[in-house]
Amino acid sequence: MSLAEHLHQSRRGAKCVIGRILDDLPEKDREALIAALGDMRFKGSEIHRALLAEGYRTSYMTTLRHRRRECFCDNDSYGGD
Repeated sequence: MSLAEHLHQSRRGAKCVIGRILDDLPEKDREALIAALGDMRFKGSEIHRALLAEGYRTSYMTTLRHRRRECFCDNDSYGGD
């Protein structure tokens, strides 16, 4: 197996904290969070504070990494295009 294959395999199906939160949210809240992540009119800090207010433990940087598609989620939970 090549290095590229090993690296791809190591994260297959893995999700960051935001990805796992999205998996656990009711459909209405999931759609709202995906929309907020894709809408740059929402500040990352607003999204982060809303998650904390609802009892979700995540960091501001984790929220930003997911939004920027810099996390290791490999699904359509990023929002936007």
